[in-house]
Amino acid sequence: MGAVTSILLASDWELGSLIHGMVLDSPFSCFKTMVEDIVRHQVKIPSCLINGVLSLLNGTIKKKTGVNLKKI
Repeated sequence: MGAVTSILLASDWELGSLIHGMVLDSPFSCFKTMVEDIVRHQVKIPSCLINGVLSLLNGTIKKKTGVNLKKI
């Protein structure tokens, strides 16, 4: 998640202008993949259940903060 946080920081108009380069490494291509991987290693839950919970969380988080988890 460090790479994603760095990208979000760099995308900020004011702070991004101060950044001239970044070297990033992340084993996950998206937030959903990361959550699925972590949950599957902890408990045995079907993917459809994980996706349902993520959709509910995304709706709540987007409504309260404006952040869309699908874009992370």
